[in-house]
Amino acid sequence: MRRAGTLGALLATAALLCAMPGLMRLSSGAGRVDQSLRPPELRTLTVWLMPGDVGDRKLISHLCSAFEKEQKGVRVFLRVVTGEEWEGETTVLPDAALFTTGEIRIPEKVFLPLTDVEAPSGQFAGMTCAVPLWLAPNVLSLPQSWLQRERMAVQKPDSLLAASTAVPQAAISELLTADELPWGMLLQRNAVEKPQGVGWQQLLACCPQTLRAQLVPAVLGTAPDLPVPSASTEEWVITLPYSRTASPTPAPDIATPARVETLAQHQARIQKGESLSAFVFPVAVSDRVRYAALCRDNEDAQAFLRFLLDHQGDALAHGLVPLRCEGAAPDGLLQSLVEAFGTGVLVNAFEHTREEIAQLCADGFARGEDPVRTLLGLR
Repeated sequence: MRRAGTLGALLATAALLCAMPGLMRLSSGAGRVDQSLRPPELRTLTVWLMPGDVGDRKLISHLCSAFEKEQKGVRVFLRVVTGEEWEGETTVLPDAALFTTGEIRIPEKVFLPLTDVEAPSGQFAGMTCAVPLWLAPNVLSLPQSWLQRERMAVQKPDSLLAASTAVPQAAISELLTADELPWGMLLQRNAVEKPQGVGWQQLLACCPQTLRAQLVPAVLGTAPDLPVPSASTEEWVITLPYSRTASPTPAPDIATPARVETLAQHQARIQKGESLSAFVFPVAVSDRVRYAALCRDNEDAQAFLRFLLDHQGDALAHGLVPLRCEGAAPDGLLQSLVEAFGTGVLVNAFEHTREEIAQLCADGFARGEDPVRTLLGLR
């Protein structure tokens, strides 16, 4: 038995030695697994998101997931950061950044110049640093019941009355013009929530000069030392009977005040069942424009920027206006906004910080400067 065992071990060893050359050839490449069949090597793309006031987090998460599916092997690490993190001495910069106006104070130190992008763009010291993606326009959102009450209380000139009755009710419920705003209600105290930031300048700009002196105490609750603008014959459309006699008295029947908010916020309230109409403000400053920029020059970061530019149309489903849209909007309201803002001039992303924008608006307001002039200066 012992001899048989020893003989078996010797035979097994001999067989293994005979097979070694073939095994060596197999391991040297003849039988190697095709690299195309192996799973792709995972790569991390770091993207910093500065939320701002745009409110597009859901859209950005959707686009990051879609990019991962298209770019095999890439995993997007999306991180929300504050402005202070860019200025830290030991900060490790990301591959790409998504931001809005006033959040990046030193663009020349953190962003790479972009040489193959189309205008409009964000520039600093003559260098293109970022590209705009989409816009969240500000609107004045107000209850539809105010419009019905206004039409019953005020007799407008015949030409305006004919024009307003010719507009279908569905269209008026979606988007208003300055002619149709119910200034009789808006001039009541506490009828409008105090707007934030540049929203106050936008509200003043759409208000006729003959009513601005009354709108200020109605919204702010105080009467600042402002010169009373003279009446203009060109403003007959909104020079209504109450324009000189109305006073900002409390209005206890106002359950839902008007608000200056983004179009997406306005639409979200409608989806919850609120009966609202909207007046869209013209673009004043780019604090509601989302920009994209690169901090590192690598293939994945460049592909991510191109992907965002090619998928701007997805913004329409989120109540945002894409800055470069080739498809049709899902509804008439957004389509009209795409057409209106598509021909406008965007603001330089690095022209002013948020604090500077607020200060410029406050200075113009204190001097009694025409709000339109202030907003044009910010552009």
